Amino acid sequence: MKKNLKHMVEYTDASKKVNPLDLSSDQDLTIALMNLVAIEEIAPNGQIGRMVGEMRERLMARMTQDAEIMVRGYELLAQAVRTMDDAARAQQDGDNVTAYKLYDASYEAYVLYLASVYEISA
Repeated sequence: MKKNLKHMVEYTDASKKVNPLDLSSDQDLTIALMNLVAIEEIAPNGQIGRMVGEMRERLMARMTQDAEIMVRGYELLAQAVRTMDDAARAQQDGDNVTAYKLYDASYEAYVLYLASVYEISA
């Protein structure tokens, strides 16, 4: 992934923060969204999965109203979560090389989500 894209996403998010200690930035919100995606994927058809999905949709709507970005964004965040899980398993198995490659891939999906929300192109 191009460093410029990562830099532009970080710059855009930082510029939206009034207070550097503010935990309501978009990057912080995406961490919460990734946790909700992980819960939602465990039980997608159950009552909890539906409740978590509705909560995730409301929080995603705080970042964008564009339906296409919300759908694509969910897919990117879900990919980031799954890849991060794979990385954690690889690290637990002692395969640090694979783990760090997977962590990088997870971060790239995360940055692509933020880039799509901020409408930044590479």
